[in-house]
Amino acid sequence: MIGRVVVMDGDVSNNQHYNMSMTSPTAGSLSVSVPDGDTQILLVVVAVPEYFKGHQTYGYQVNIKSTLTTTLPPATTTAYTTTMSTVSTTSSTLQIFEASLTVVNASSVYDDNYEKYGPEQALTPVSLDQNNYWHSAADDDNPSITFKMQHEHEVLAVDVVDRQDCCNERFQNVEVRVGNTPSFDDAQSCGIQSYEGEKRYK
Repeated sequence: MIGRVVVMDGDVSNNQHYNMSMTSPTAGSLSVSVPDGDTQILLVVVAVPEYFKGHQTYGYQVNIKSTLTTTLPPATTTAYTTTMSTVSTTSSTLQIFEASLTVVNASSVYDDNYEKYGPEQALTPVSLDQNNYWHSAADDDNPSITFKMQHEHEVLAVDVVDRQDCCNERFQNVEVRVGNTPSFDDAQSCGIQSYEGEKRYK
């Protein structure tokens, strides 16, 4: 298999093509720098005959990690690191990146179906069908889920995505707290939000 990334800015003559480094016939990785003005990034997968024959189906998975780089005044020397939006600064560069999270616990699971609705599903890619989200039990009046960051960071923002298939009106009085403590009460509140026609909250 051949993997390739195409970066576009709307003018075909300016398209940039990057070959992916393949570690096996079906796995590879690539880092690209995308300046302001570019509008699309396309992942192209090409199956070649020596690896794929006949009619075959492969469940490709794509993991995309992004880093935003901004220039700060030369006098800035403070160093931070963040997650869920993480910040790391050296003398003149600010980098914002997503945190690596693991599940600590959840108050309940719908129908005790951990395979479909377990807390680990909260960290899977967003799906438009009835999959890839944590679902608390129907009789859980105060559902909660706790995550742990792999490293200690300063948190700039928390991005919460509701289920995509239905029932968004159930998203009521949801509070996010962050802190270097296992206690919900001792953690700092990031605010309380309810459904107002959206499926994503920050």
